[in-house]
Amino acid sequence: MKETLLEAEVRAGSGKSVTRKLRMSGMLPAVLYGMEKKPQMLNVNGRDLTRLLHAGGGENVLVDLAVGKANPEKVLVKEVQHHPVTSKIVHIDFLRIDLTKKVTVMVPVHIVGTAEGVKGGGVLEVVSRELEVSCLPMDIPSHIAVDVTALKINDAIHVADLQLGKLEILTDKARTVVTVQPPTVIKEVAPVAEAAEGAVVEGEVVAEPEVIKEKKKEKEEEPEKGKKK
Repeated sequence: MKETLLEAEVRAGSGKSVTRKLRMSGMLPAVLYGMEKKPQMLNVNGRDLTRLLHAGGGENVLVDLAVGKANPEKVLVKEVQHHPVTSKIVHIDFLRIDLTKKVTVMVPVHIVGTAEGVKGGGVLEVVSRELEVSCLPMDIPSHIAVDVTALKINDAIHVADLQLGKLEILTDKARTVVTVQPPTVIKEVAPVAEAAEGAVVEGEVVAEPEVIKEKKKEKEEEPEKGKKK
């Protein structure tokens, strides 16, 4: 677990207008809480924070946070909020911690290797992209590596299959972490042959052509009577 020094200042004021001006100046709004102490509203340098997170390999970073002229104290980066469109960091929460007491954190899953089933045409599906664990602050990993090399089609790795040493997994043991699904087969439907012209399709009612018959005269002309002599 890497430790990094980060400087912060107490923030005066709150609200959207204040935080907007902060971000425009390269600073980010932050909150420090925990250990039954009153929460503090802070400002931190955006570039320093981004560099810190990248160096730590994730967002569960243990930090020596120096607020103003006070001595640095151990805190954990508890939550990082990102802009929904740009993904830039817009806010960060720090948690005061006791190095002798366990903390609960979410740790991302990293897939290692190429599954045998994938080489045979299967599809790798990552079901759980992070797991909830409990451990001492100094034992928090940047990620949990899951080796999928031996997985064949229809095989899966569950939480209960993972051996994580000092980490206590709080996620349901029966939960699937990753699986290899069979390839999807799309069946082509043969087009229905068009009926030959004039052919009768089963179930089709063929109308008889209408025949117009000339009406018979209601009365035929009587034969001409003989002439009088």
